[in-house]
Amino acid sequence: MIRYRGRNQCQITLCDQLRSLVASVTVAHPLLVKLITTARVKTDVRDTLHLAQLLAAGLIPAVWIPPQDVRELRALIAHRTRLIRQRTQAKNRLRSTLHRYNIVPPPGGLFTPAQRPW
Repeated sequence: MIRYRGRNQCQITLCDQLRSLVASVTVAHPLLVKLITTARVKTDVRDTLHLAQLLAAGLIPAVWIPPQDVRELRALIAHRTRLIRQRTQAKNRLRSTLHRYNIVPPPGGLFTPAQRPW
């Protein structure tokens, strides 16, 4: 049994690496494992023994780890969202600069293909 605390991406990477070495990997939900938080004496050895007993009894509340293809799609969507946010920020900065210096753009949409030469 391995106890590990870390960020989500580190946990997923470690989980992927361990799956090729062991029969099964269970990632416990830390907030739902009540036995460890209510223990009076907390040591790594005792916590590990309690987790092993819970795992043997099938009482570990497991966290679902999405497959690799789902994680890649999520990363792609998150990247697209960041790019759209950056595009919106750039447009807002340009509008603000035009407004600050009292520059009136030609009629029509400011970011249309027809306005690109301007």
